[in-house]
Amino acid sequence: MPVEQVVSAAHPMVRLDIPTGMPFDAFIAAFEQAAPVFDEAGALRVGHSTGSWHDLQAAVAATVGRGEVGRG
Repeated sequence: MPVEQVVSAAHPMVRLDIPTGMPFDAFIAAFEQAAPVFDEAGALRVGHSTGSWHDLQAAVAATVGRGEVGRG
């Protein structure tokens, strides 16, 4: 890729360290069990159909439950 096609944008990032009282691998396993995998195919079906933004939000809400979602 030619250098003139590379785009860089600075953005601030805040790192949060939240003590969980459990080893990292155990936390990840518990999180992945609690957070369902995002239904990307379902969201794409809504996006490619004549569905509205509200339809897409409803499809996502049906998948993510408590607002948490895993990447699968």
